[in-house]
Amino acid sequence: MSNKRMKIYNKKKRGQSLLEFALIAALVGIVGGWAFIKMNPDLFRNYFKSSVSSTNTIDSNGQMKICTYDDNNCATPVAPPAPPPPPNTCDPIVIGAVEADGSIYAGTDGINNLCVTASDDSAGTTWNNGGSFYIGTGATNQIMGLPNTTLLDTLIDGANPYQAAELCANLNRHGQTDWYLPAQVELSIIYVNSVAIGGFASEHYWSSTEFDADQAYVVDFPNLGQIQGKDKDDSYPVRCVRHD
Repeated sequence: MSNKRMKIYNKKKRGQSLLEFALIAALVGIVGGWAFIKMNPDLFRNYFKSSVSSTNTIDSNGQMKICTYDDNNCATPVAPPAPPPPPNTCDPIVIGAVEADGSIYAGTDGINNLCVTASDDSAGTTWNNGGSFYIGTGATNQIMGLPNTTLLDTLIDGANPYQAAELCANLNRHGQTDWYLPAQVELSIIYVNSVAIGGFASEHYWSSTEFDADQAYVVDFPNLGQIQGKDKDDSYPVRCVRHD
């Protein structure tokens, strides 16, 4: 509506300026093409010579539309913008502190700041599909879990889906979608800081690092964080991670 001025058009009383009207009322919402206000009932009655409901909203006699100045065709109000998404950062605050998106700061690997979900993402799942077909996947990165998870998420073979990695790759939590299954080293860092982070079970936890065709690495949380190889069809908890 270029070069068109907007004004408040009232069924009961036209010609009131927006500034004048704002002195006695506050616009609080637009529903179904109608604009509704809340104001002091006595002010409303004195100003518009009309009644007001018990909830202090303008009744049907005083409903208002937003109209163009030149032709009084009511404009379609624009809905307010959606709230911004949570920040896509993992800030290096105190270990165990809650990030702006609700995830937990878990420490650093010396390159990236690591954040984990606020609780386990699975109480128990297998590394592969729990079947009898085992294969070397090539997901052997011990330091970075993201390339392992990406690889496992895209492989198509007799052991697919790789359930632990798939769980993190498909996770939408704390407003974020770039989660992955931590590599062995990342999971060890998470173990070292697990008391501050909180919410861990007294269990082994899966990493995304493959040991061989039959096994993948776990970190043994109740046993001083020992690193062990476990059969891929064993069921262990998963805590997903992301980094900045």
